[in-house]
Amino acid sequence: MNSRAQVQGYYDLAVYARRQLQALKARDPSEKTTQTKTLWTNRLQDLSYRIGNALIEMDDIAAAKRHFASLVVHQHPHTSTNAEDENEKGMLELWIAMLSLKMGDLDSARKWLEEGTQQPSHEGVPEPKWNRVKDGLLKPFLSITDGHFDDAASAWRDRAIGDEDYDGVLARQNQAVCLLYAGKLSESTSILQSLVDEGHAFRALTFNLATVYELQTEAARQRKGAPMGKGK
Repeated sequence: MNSRAQVQGYYDLAVYARRQLQALKARDPSEKTTQTKTLWTNRLQDLSYRIGNALIEMDDIAAAKRHFASLVVHQHPHTSTNAEDENEKGMLELWIAMLSLKMGDLDSARKWLEEGTQQPSHEGVPEPKWNRVKDGLLKPFLSITDGHFDDAASAWRDRAIGDEDYDGVLARQNQAVCLLYAGKLSESTSILQSLVDEGHAFRALTFNLATVYELQTEAARQRKGAPMGKGK
């Protein structure tokens, strides 16, 4: 099944789920939540997300953005004191900001990041993933587009602190690239070289390290060959 057929199928299922939910509410107009209502509400929400994902697979980013924006308006129209609702709305706003960034609509990306849902303040509730992604990923990218490479490098550094997994490694590499654009060649080289010394190896890291070697010294050929010798 191609993506267009998937979208149509999901829409048809969403219409059916919405009718089931409306029928239940008509029989019981009170706002009292029943197990069946919750079931159909969750199904409808899941289908809504699948529609957006299918639009992205079709590379119709503008349509996906409009779709997710409509979910924010219709599913989460008001500020909620419920942590789960806040998390759902925050994740939707994050997706919209990411799609805006992909489209090159920087003003829209900033709007969704700055005016969107803030981190829940509920006691005992851990920081949600969408908030970590917003502060640790999208904001640095926006700083890069504005040419604020020092700010972006600082944000990537903060993102990498205490994160030893693959995301932390990528954050350190991105920090090094931003330092390079900020004219801090030695600092950039030191970070990239430390990643290699720790045993990390992937194409972007190799390319960036080779680039800083080319910029830094005439003996680039020998320096570029040194990391490969460590893997023997």
